[in-house]
Amino acid sequence: MSMPSSWFAYASGVVLDGPKRTPRDSDAGSHLREIEASDMVPLHIGLIAPNFGPELSPDVLRETAVAAEEVGFDSVWTTDHIAVPDEMASVYGHISEALVTLGYLAGITNRLRLGVSALIVPPREPLLLLKQVLSVDLLSAGRSILCVAPGWTEREFKNLGHSLRQRGRRLEGWLQLVDLIQSSPAGPIDFEAADLASIHDAWISPRPARRLEVWVAGNSEHAVRRASRYDAWHPVGRPLSEIRERIELLRSLNARTKAVLRLKVTFQDSASEVDERGQTAVGGPAQLIVERLNHFLEAGCTGFLLDLDHDKPGLAERVHRFAEEVRPHLKISSLLTHP
Repeated sequence: MSMPSSWFAYASGVVLDGPKRTPRDSDAGSHLREIEASDMVPLHIGLIAPNFGPELSPDVLRETAVAAEEVGFDSVWTTDHIAVPDEMASVYGHISEALVTLGYLAGITNRLRLGVSALIVPPREPLLLLKQVLSVDLLSAGRSILCVAPGWTEREFKNLGHSLRQRGRRLEGWLQLVDLIQSSPAGPIDFEAADLASIHDAWISPRPARRLEVWVAGNSEHAVRRASRYDAWHPVGRPLSEIRERIELLRSLNARTKAVLRLKVTFQDSASEVDERGQTAVGGPAQLIVERLNHFLEAGCTGFLLDLDHDKPGLAERVHRFAEEVRPHLKISSLLTHP
């Protein structure tokens, strides 16, 4: 029997009637939420959707998103790749476009936040990408989260007409464009940034009704430093010791930035600590999963985006199982303080 979503909301501090947004600082273009030193930040639980791999289908996407909303997950996330080389095709070759899929999920959910883990910005056309992001936010009634990454696959970049060498500057330039859109009324814009085409007299509307929450993905120290200017740092499949070290750096830079880890979690009889690609993962009985996830929370994580074996049948059932057997035993919230 599945757990009622009202219980899950009570336990986790989640508000069920839509995303909770608070004002952010306006000075120096900061996107940071104003969190008082005594504020407790609810644990964020998101689900990696099966928009890639053998289970990809409209029915499975619908079934898993409905299940996640039903049991009280906070968000659902797609994965982003467009044209990977053959050596990556076994994982990312069969994949629906990430933002188009979010539009589909927006139409079949009412409360879940929606995001891409993570949106690879540099090889995309900047204005078209911006329009897509703003459109998803509009059509989901402000439920979207913008999570960005510089990317890492050289062949994919070349397939899309770009080089990895400029990826950092292109990402920074595009984030500056997002800053401009978030801080100005609807109307024409003029914008120039390194390694982006000049934009002149470009009418951009709709604008976000509320400020987009911005997350920065990546495992490096540079990613942590970039993330400290925004709402959350989003690492993927890294060991506990590394996560702890990076979060210490993050807190030294900005104690209000969250840390939400993408992690593969597998219900199985035997314990495992890595997945088939060598990334950190959590596998084992429910009790062991609880123990290891709590270790990450103790290290400073404020949430997880969970890959509950998206590529295997029965994902909706595993969503219910996680809500019943694991979630009630996790730490409810983390404290973020002013630096």
